[in-house]
Amino acid sequence: MNTDLIITTDSPPDKITLSPTTGSFSAPARYSSFSPRRTATTVNHTIDTPSMPELWWSSDNSTWYPAGVSPVDTSSGTPTFQTLDVDAYFGSTSYTVVCSNWTASAATIYYIIRAYSVE
Repeated sequence: MNTDLIITTDSPPDKITLSPTTGSFSAPARYSSFSPRRTATTVNHTIDTPSMPELWWSSDNSTWYPAGVSPVDTSSGTPTFQTLDVDAYFGSTSYTVVCSNWTASAATIYYIIRAYSVE
C-alpha cells in the first residue's frame, strides 16, 4: 500500500491520539441504480480519550480524498455524482470505515486514518 500521503492539520502534534493507520477492504458493487451497497471494516483501538478521526481514502491507491468527498465519474461524458462515499466513525473501543458503493463495479478501498484528542 502506498502511504506517501502528506496530511496537514491545524491540530498540534501532542493532540494526536492515533498515529496514521492504513488498511484496505473490498466494496462490492451496488444492489441497483437506486440502492448502494454499504460495506464496513471495523478495527479495535486502545485510545482512552475522546477523539475525532481524520480519514483519507482512495480506490486506486494513488488519488486520495478526505472523508465524505466522492469523486465524480465523467467516463460516459455525463457526470455521475453517485460513485463511492467513504466515512469513518469512532467508538470507545474501535473505529469503523464505511463505504457506500453506488457503482456497478466492485472497488477496493484503501484508507489512512488518524485521530486527535478533543479534550
